[in-house]
Amino acid sequence: GHINLAILRCKSVKEGGSGIVGVEHIGFQVDDVDGTLAKLGRLGGNPLMDRVDVTPTDVASPQSYYEIKCTGPDNQILDISGSGWVGTD
Repeated sequence: GHINLAILRCKSVKEGGSGIVGVEHIGFQVDDVDGTLAKLGRLGGNPLMDRVDVTPTDVASPQSYYEIKCTGPDNQILDISGSGWVGTD
């Protein structure tokens, strides 16, 4: 498999961010979004939003993606995506 890690500076509350120190959330690109959501549900996680699939209009240069924000079993925030994120090819 592949690991694609992005470490971004969290904005302070003054800057309009969460102010969280440490890992705010983590995202996973998965082959089976529905299966992953079902497994998270069985482990006590919950989606925080409805699923929205986005189809890029320009396939040569996709600038769209979808992710589903969830809470994990320990209330950590997880982003689940079937297509990944812009710039993570």
